[in-house]
Amino acid sequence: MGCGASHPPAAGKAAGKEPPPAPKPGELVLEEQGLTEITTEFSPDLKLVNVSKNSLKALPAALTSLSELLILDASANELTGLPTGISACTLLEELHLYKNEIKDFPTEIATLQQLKLLNLFNNKLRKIPDELGQLANLVEVNVAANKLMMISDAAFTNWSSVKILNLYDNNLVRLGSLAPLVCLHELRLYGNNLEDMPTLGPAKELEVLEVQKNRISKIEDNYFEQLPALKRLVASDNQLTSFASSILKCSLLEQLQIQNNKLLSLPGGAPWPTSLLTLFVQDNTSITHLPKELTGCSSLRRCNLTNLPLGNEASVTAEELKSICTSKKGGVFWDEHGIKAAG
Repeated sequence: MGCGASHPPAAGKAAGKEPPPAPKPGELVLEEQGLTEITTEFSPDLKLVNVSKNSLKALPAALTSLSELLILDASANELTGLPTGISACTLLEELHLYKNEIKDFPTEIATLQQLKLLNLFNNKLRKIPDELGQLANLVEVNVAANKLMMISDAAFTNWSSVKILNLYDNNLVRLGSLAPLVCLHELRLYGNNLEDMPTLGPAKELEVLEVQKNRISKIEDNYFEQLPALKRLVASDNQLTSFASSILKCSLLEQLQIQNNKLLSLPGGAPWPTSLLTLFVQDNTSITHLPKELTGCSSLRRCNLTNLPLGNEASVTAEELKSICTSKKGGVFWDEHGIKAAG
């Protein structure tokens, strides 16, 4: 991923389609050409090959001779695998294979030691091999929207450089320990069948954690102490009955979405993060009390309390939250009856 005299439109513009840019030296770009196979000869010095958005069912074996290849984009095709010998592309740094028909993980990927980005989003994978944990240079991994059920500890062993991990919209019931991912910035696990929060080490750089639409029933009270940089937490649509008080120690927290759980209360007894911009707790139909400390969230812009059976004291707190939100341009507040007020 001028101001001078006007010129007549280039060929193809009349149809509303810009001509593709001329490829740079060392690049082969055959994107969106309607190809069902590749007959083009590969120059041995190619560093980028982009054959995305075609109808390819296989990639040519000649691809494995590209010893200088850095980026391969074969996304949005009909591939079921990679050519045998892809491990010969030892310098490969980016592998884009999203939106294909791959069922069995190409195990040779685990030998590509220079790989930094791996995108297998929207395939049909059922398993990630343990050997993938050997790739110590990975920075971004996307294996979301597949059919994964379990991932072992070993698959994450050497992922100390991974900053972004997307595993959402799978069928995960078990997830190995993510403790090795000490540089993690963003973790998305929503839309699975997980019953527990992910096991993390001291993820001091984690800013985004999305675990909504799982079956999580409990979060250990000290869980968020290891996440001092957390800005966005989405844990809605789970089975939570209580919420970890350590969330109050996340002094940079901006978004907290814990709606549609079974929460009985919200943590209190200590100040809430003044950085909080969004608080969604609607449809927790057993919450009758709101901690007074919430009114210290002076930056709050969006707050939803719909379907909370609040008592009289909590209703006073809700009114204060309403005033905080609606005092700002663009601020929005929904009261316990779902009535919306805007700033």
